[in-house]
Amino acid sequence: MLTTNIIVSAQSFNGNIILGFNASQVDGDEQQGFKKAGLKGGFTVSVRDEETLSYESGLIFSNRGAKKVENGYTYLKTSFNYIEVPVLLNIKFLDRYYATIGLSYNALMSSRITDATGYVEKNSTFMRDHDANIVAGLKVSFANSLEFRVTYNYSIFCIAEDQNSRFWRNNLLGFTLVKKLSFRN
Repeated sequence: MLTTNIIVSAQSFNGNIILGFNASQVDGDEQQGFKKAGLKGGFTVSVRDEETLSYESGLIFSNRGAKKVENGYTYLKTSFNYIEVPVLLNIKFLDRYYATIGLSYNALMSSRITDATGYVEKNSTFMRDHDANIVAGLKVSFANSLEFRVTYNYSIFCIAEDQNSRFWRNNLLGFTLVKKLSFRN
Protein backbone atom coordinates (compact mmCIF):
# COMPACT_ATOMS: atom_id res chain seq x y z
CA MET A 1 0.00 0.00 0.00
CA LEU A 2 1.37 3.37 -1.06
CA THR A 3 0.64 6.46 1.01
CA THR A 4 1.58 10.05 0.45
CA ASN A 5 1.78 12.82 2.99
CA ILE A 6 0.98 16.25 1.65
CA ILE A 7 1.72 19.35 3.65
CA VAL A 8 -0.48 22.27 2.67
CA SER A 9 0.58 25.67 3.83
CA ALA A 10 -1.70 28.67 3.92
CA GLN A 11 -1.37 30.59 0.70
CA SER A 12 -3.02 33.83 -0.19
CA PHE A 13 -4.58 34.23 -3.65
CA ASN A 14 -5.48 37.61 -5.11
CA GLY A 15 -7.50 38.38 -8.18
CA ASN A 16 -6.35 41.77 -9.47
CA ILE A 17 -8.25 44.25 -11.62
CA ILE A 18 -5.75 46.53 -13.37
CA LEU A 19 -6.45 49.88 -15.06
CA GLY A 20 -4.06 52.60 -16.15
CA PHE A 21 -2.02 53.91 -19.05
CA ASN A 22 1.26 53.46 -20.90
CA ALA A 23 3.69 56.13 -21.98
CA SER A 24 5.55 54.47 -24.84
CA GLN A 25 8.05 54.87 -27.62
CA VAL A 26 9.49 52.58 -30.27
CA ASP A 27 13.27 52.34 -30.32
CA GLY A 28 14.68 52.24 -33.84
CA ASP A 29 11.99 54.31 -35.59
CA GLU A 30 13.92 57.59 -35.23
CA GLN A 31 11.23 59.10 -33.00
CA GLN A 32 12.27 59.91 -29.47
CA GLY A 33 10.54 60.33 -26.14
CA PHE A 34 7.68 58.60 -24.38
CA LYS A 35 5.09 60.63 -26.33
CA LYS A 36 2.47 57.96 -27.14
CA ALA A 37 -0.13 57.46 -24.42
CA GLY A 38 -2.21 54.29 -24.44
CA LEU A 39 -4.68 52.34 -22.34
CA LYS A 40 -3.54 49.47 -20.14
CA GLY A 41 -6.03 47.20 -18.35
CA GLY A 42 -6.87 43.64 -17.50
CA PHE A 43 -6.84 40.93 -14.87
CA THR A 44 -4.11 39.03 -13.05
CA VAL A 45 -3.91 36.44 -10.31
CA SER A 46 -1.18 36.54 -7.68
CA VAL A 47 -0.16 33.87 -5.19
CA ARG A 48 1.84 34.77 -2.10
CA ASP A 49 4.28 32.00 -1.27
CA GLU A 50 5.94 33.63 1.70
CA GLU A 51 5.65 36.91 3.54
CA THR A 52 8.09 38.55 1.12
CA LEU A 53 7.41 36.78 -2.22
CA SER A 54 4.45 36.58 -4.57
CA TYR A 55 4.02 35.30 -8.13
CA GLU A 56 1.67 36.91 -10.64
CA SER A 57 0.28 36.21 -14.11
CA GLY A 58 -2.76 37.21 -16.14
CA LEU A 59 -4.10 38.87 -19.29
CA ILE A 60 -3.61 42.60 -19.92
CA PHE A 61 -4.62 44.77 -22.88
CA SER A 62 -1.76 47.16 -23.68
CA ASN A 63 -1.82 49.95 -26.28
CA ARG A 64 1.71 50.99 -27.32
CA GLY A 65 3.46 52.88 -30.08
CA ALA A 66 5.15 56.17 -30.81
CA LYS A 67 4.37 59.65 -32.05
CA LYS A 68 6.52 62.35 -33.65
CA VAL A 69 5.13 65.85 -33.14
CA GLU A 70 6.87 69.06 -34.17
CA ASN A 71 5.30 72.53 -33.91
CA GLY A 72 1.94 70.94 -33.07
CA TYR A 73 1.93 68.83 -36.26
CA THR A 74 1.98 65.02 -36.11
CA TYR A 75 4.49 63.62 -38.62
CA LEU A 76 4.21 59.96 -37.78
CA LYS A 77 2.11 57.96 -35.36
CA THR A 78 2.30 54.24 -34.66
CA SER A 79 -0.25 52.41 -32.53
CA PHE A 80 0.00 48.74 -31.55
CA ASN A 81 -2.60 46.81 -29.53
CA TYR A 82 -1.25 43.82 -27.63
CA ILE A 83 -2.61 41.19 -25.27
CA GLU A 84 0.12 40.81 -22.67
CA VAL A 85 0.69 37.71 -20.51
CA PRO A 86 3.08 38.69 -17.72
CA VAL A 87 4.89 36.20 -15.46
CA LEU A 88 6.14 38.25 -12.52
CA LEU A 89 7.93 37.86 -9.21
CA ASN A 90 7.05 40.50 -6.59
CA ILE A 91 9.57 40.96 -3.76
CA LYS A 92 8.58 42.86 -0.64
CA PHE A 93 11.42 45.10 0.57
CA LEU A 94 9.60 47.49 2.94
CA ASP A 95 6.28 47.37 4.73
CA ARG A 96 4.12 48.33 1.71
CA TYR A 97 6.70 48.43 -1.08
CA TYR A 98 7.49 45.73 -3.63
CA ALA A 99 10.00 45.34 -6.46
CA THR A 100 8.70 43.50 -9.51
CA ILE A 101 10.76 41.57 -12.06
CA GLY A 102 9.75 39.17 -14.79
CA LEU A 103 8.94 38.52 -18.41
CA SER A 104 5.87 39.03 -20.55
CA TYR A 105 4.66 37.41 -23.74
CA ASN A 106 2.78 39.82 -26.01
CA ALA A 107 0.47 38.91 -28.91
CA LEU A 108 -0.10 41.69 -31.44
CA MET A 109 -3.85 42.13 -32.00
CA SER A 110 -3.70 45.10 -34.39
CA SER A 111 -1.37 47.81 -35.64
CA ARG A 112 -1.87 51.20 -37.28
CA ILE A 113 0.80 53.44 -38.80
CA THR A 114 -0.16 56.95 -39.92
CA ASP A 115 2.32 59.15 -41.80
CA ALA A 116 2.43 62.94 -42.32
CA THR A 117 0.25 62.77 -45.44
CA GLY A 118 -2.55 61.04 -43.54
CA TYR A 119 -1.88 57.68 -45.17
CA VAL A 120 -2.89 54.87 -42.81
CA GLU A 121 -1.45 51.38 -42.93
CA LYS A 122 -3.42 48.93 -40.79
CA ASN A 123 -1.98 45.60 -39.64
CA SER A 124 1.33 46.14 -41.39
CA THR A 125 2.98 43.04 -42.79
CA PHE A 126 6.45 44.03 -41.54
CA MET A 127 5.26 43.89 -37.90
CA ARG A 128 5.94 40.68 -36.00
CA ASP A 129 2.88 39.01 -34.46
CA HIS A 130 4.60 38.30 -31.14
CA ASP A 131 6.85 40.12 -28.70
CA ALA A 132 8.58 39.22 -25.44
CA ASN A 133 9.49 41.83 -22.84
CA ILE A 134 11.67 42.15 -19.80
CA VAL A 135 9.57 43.73 -17.03
CA ALA A 136 10.77 45.63 -13.95
CA GLY A 137 8.84 47.84 -11.60
CA LEU A 138 7.77 49.08 -8.21
CA LYS A 139 4.43 48.87 -6.49
CA VAL A 140 3.01 50.45 -3.35
CA SER A 141 0.08 48.98 -1.41
CA PHE A 142 -2.59 51.29 -0.01
CA ALA A 143 -4.96 49.88 2.60
CA ASN A 144 -5.43 46.16 1.98
CA SER A 145 -7.00 46.25 -1.44
CA LEU A 146 -5.37 48.98 -3.56
CA GLU A 147 -1.97 49.27 -5.23
CA PHE A 148 -0.24 51.79 -7.45
CA ARG A 149 2.30 50.33 -9.89
CA VAL A 150 4.98 51.74 -12.15
CA THR A 151 6.44 49.22 -14.58
CA TYR A 152 9.05 49.39 -17.33
CA ASN A 153 8.84 46.98 -20.29
CA TYR A 154 11.46 46.54 -23.01
CA SER A 155 11.37 44.19 -26.01
CA ILE A 156 13.83 41.31 -25.95
CA PHE A 157 13.46 40.78 -29.72
CA CYS A 158 12.67 43.30 -32.43
CA ILE A 159 8.99 43.86 -33.24
CA ALA A 160 9.67 44.99 -36.83
CA GLU A 161 12.33 45.72 -39.39
CA ASP A 162 11.38 48.70 -41.55
CA GLN A 163 12.32 49.41 -45.18
CA ASN A 164 15.55 51.12 -44.01
CA SER A 165 16.67 47.97 -42.13
CA ARG A 166 16.08 49.59 -38.74
CA PHE A 167 15.00 47.21 -35.98
CA TRP A 168 12.08 48.40 -33.83
CA ARG A 169 11.60 47.54 -30.15
CA ASN A 170 8.79 48.41 -27.73
CA ASN A 171 9.89 50.60 -24.84
CA LEU A 172 7.24 51.67 -22.33
CA LEU A 173 6.41 52.91 -18.88
CA GLY A 174 3.15 51.67 -17.37
CA PHE A 175 1.22 53.46 -14.62
CA THR A 176 -1.64 51.46 -13.11
CA LEU A 177 -4.03 51.25 -10.20
CA VAL A 178 -4.84 47.76 -8.98
CA LYS A 179 -7.91 46.61 -7.04
CA LYS A 180 -7.05 43.39 -5.19
CA LEU A 181 -9.71 40.76 -4.49
CA SER A 182 -8.35 38.41 -1.80
CA PHE A 183 -8.98 34.68 -1.46
CA ARG A 184 -7.44 32.44 1.17
CA ASN A 185 -6.67 28.73 0.90
